[in-house]
Amino acid sequence: MNKQPNATPQKLQSFPYIMEQPQGENLKCIVILDQLGRIAIPKAVLDKNEIIEKQSLFIFFDKPSLVIKKSEYGYEDCFYAERKIDSLGRIVIPIEMRRQLKMEADSKLSLYTTDDGEIVVENLPANW
Repeated sequence: MNKQPNATPQKLQSFPYIMEQPQGENLKCIVILDQLGRIAIPKAVLDKNEIIEKQSLFIFFDKPSLVIKKSEYGYEDCFYAERKIDSLGRIVIPIEMRRQLKMEADSKLSLYTTDDGEIVVENLPANW
């Protein structure tokens, strides 16, 4: 008898966030940086910030964090890059930023939203 593979594990691999915890109006979760330098932004965060597939987002290097926004304004003195969100809600973190913040593949990252519509990404300690 041929068994069909279960689709659930594949879906979980595509969206590697570990937990989602409301903090008032803001959301907080933990994501994992994949081998290609991408993070999957949970659907609740995308919906809250009205982010759609193929939309351009701006990633600002504001050490010790990265700030992801829909607009390039507000962090004029910071290095930034423009990236598009893919159909699975993933965005590539530029390698220059990953190197500066010592983000490596399989790093656990804290991701949370702010009242200003920003998504903040920070490195978690290795022992977390």
